[in-house]
Amino acid sequence: MLKAYIKVWNIEVFGNVFQEGEEIQKRIQKLDTKDDESELDEVGREERKLLLTKLSRNSLSQEALLQEGSSQVLKHRDSNSKYFYSVIKWRSVRNGLREIKEEGQWVEEHGTVKEKVRDFFKERFRGEDS
Repeated sequence: MLKAYIKVWNIEVFGNVFQEGEEIQKRIQKLDTKDDESELDEVGREERKLLLTKLSRNSLSQEALLQEGSSQVLKHRDSNSKYFYSVIKWRSVRNGLREIKEEGQWVEEHGTVKEKVRDFFKERFRGEDS
C-alpha cells in the first residue's frame, strides 16, 4: 500500500523520467538529422547542447529507477518488448560521442568528430616501433 502511494507521489513530483527521456531523444534526433543535412544553425547547436545536458541528468534518474527495477529488465528482455528496446536505445544515446574538444574549440560536425576520434586512436595505437 505504501509503495503505491510513493509511486504516485514520485510521478507527481518528478514526472515520468522515461517519457521525458524519450521526448528529449526524439528532439535530439531531429536536430541530428538537420545537422546531417547541413541545415542546423548555431541556435540549433546550442539547443542540442542543452538537450544533451538535460538527457544526461535524466539518465541519472533513469539509472536509479532501472537499478531498482532490474528484475523488470530481466523479465521483459526475453519478450522482445518495447520496454527492453527503449532501454537499449537510451543507453546507446547516453554512450554516444556527439562532440569533442580540440585545441580549446568544440567540434560538433559528425564527420569531423568521427575523423578526430579515428586519428586519435590511430596515433595512440601506432606503437613505439613505428
